Amino acid sequence: MPRRFVLAKIIHCLHPIYGSDVQRNCFHSIFRLSKVSTAVNFFRRSSSETPKPSVIEKVDAKVVPKIKSTLFYDNSVKSVKYITPLRALREYILTPKDLESLPRYFSRSPYSGETQTQVFLRSDVEQLAYERHGGREAFELRRKIIRDMERRARTDIFNLKKALKYFKSTLETNKSDPSRKVERQQSLFRSGPGRVVLFAVAVQKRLECGSKIRRVVVHWF
Repeated sequence: MPRRFVLAKIIHCLHPIYGSDVQRNCFHSIFRLSKVSTAVNFFRRSSSETPKPSVIEKVDAKVVPKIKSTLFYDNSVKSVKYITPLRALREYILTPKDLESLPRYFSRSPYSGETQTQVFLRSDVEQLAYERHGGREAFELRRKIIRDMERRARTDIFNLKKALKYFKSTLETNKSDPSRKVERQQSLFRSGPGRVVLFAVAVQKRLECGSKIRRVVVHWF
């Protein structure tokens, strides 16, 4: 026999003792409890009958590498299309007076708070350089000569710094030994640091001569 019917029979027997009001309240409480229990049982049955989700099949995923395309830089690239005045003077062996006849353009400055940067069209600078130096072949020859002179000048500067460093270390060594003072005075320009000084002077003269030769070559062509 269900539990609610047993409780109803007990409440019906309590009617002579507590009266009809108590009996009515008890019946309402039992009715509400029966509704709640019915709903709970329904949800339990529905949850038990719900099918479990099936196991997801494992997918064999493969990572496809990104296709890299080669970048081709043409004249549309700004660093190739335009050139600053300083680079135009150095790379194409021109003077500031030569650049006055070229059309000027302005580019945004890479530094914040600065004015616009003045640039020239590279094709215009090349054409002007060929006209000033007598053709492309003559321009390439002159630029090759100047680059060789600059390379030799850098080599001479390196040798000069090396000689001065050796001269300084030799002076410090001789200064710590007083017994070699007389010998150092007698052979000042024959051996040791004296020869290094003479070599440094010769290198300096060579640098001055090289700069003069460069100016002569530029004016000669």
